[in-house]
Amino acid sequence: MQLKTRIIVIGTIKYGDTSLIARCYSETLGFQSYLLKGILSAKKTGLKKGLFQPFSELAAVVYHHPQRELHHIREAQLIASSHFQQPDVVQQTITLFLAEVVQEVLQEEAEPNPGLYAFLASAIQFLEHSAYKANFHLKFLIEMTKFIGFYPSVDPTEKAYFDLESGNFQDQKPTGPYLEGVTLFYFKRLFGTNFDKLHTLQLDKDVKKELLNAILNYYSLHLQHFGKPKSLQILQTVFA
Repeated sequence: MQLKTRIIVIGTIKYGDTSLIARCYSETLGFQSYLLKGILSAKKTGLKKGLFQPFSELAAVVYHHPQRELHHIREAQLIASSHFQQPDVVQQTITLFLAEVVQEVLQEEAEPNPGLYAFLASAIQFLEHSAYKANFHLKFLIEMTKFIGFYPSVDPTEKAYFDLESGNFQDQKPTGPYLEGVTLFYFKRLFGTNFDKLHTLQLDKDVKKELLNAILNYYSLHLQHFGKPKSLQILQTVFA
């Protein structure tokens, strides 16, 4: 079956000497794997490897085989022509880290989800064009939970603890993992701060690290197979 769809590239792995498998999130098909046969060959004249960078959004024509795990892309072009022409180190690091997290999420949320796709597409564009990126990953991770079923209950937020297991604020100290104090204060601030106002959050590097670890723990508590991202250490080194 041939069809047109928008796709977001999540990552690629090498397949043989000259091919790649691209893991992509399709607006209409969900999380899919595409064999890019011969794309690493010097003689390849069709699809270009540069199109398949993490978080590239493409308008694609695909061959979808419902009974197979690997599909094919006939043609593709960038939806935003300026995408990642001159990425900086911070942007590249955030992109690789979040793409790894998104892939972990999509292992369990593989079906089409228009809300999730729209969020990813708009967030990626914001990251591309924003001059300030330092707190982007924190806001992104919290906002994404709206579309995968465990967005925190934010009312009432004046309570002293946030229970990571239940996703609720409460007065009594939870028996399991929780947030409190300065980390909780900035956790609450993230809810009320839009992407374009993230520069107003002046986070100490230690608080930022603790907050990120807590959010990742929150993911692991609510997604059965969520693992610690391999790129976490690189991200923390860049922000140190």
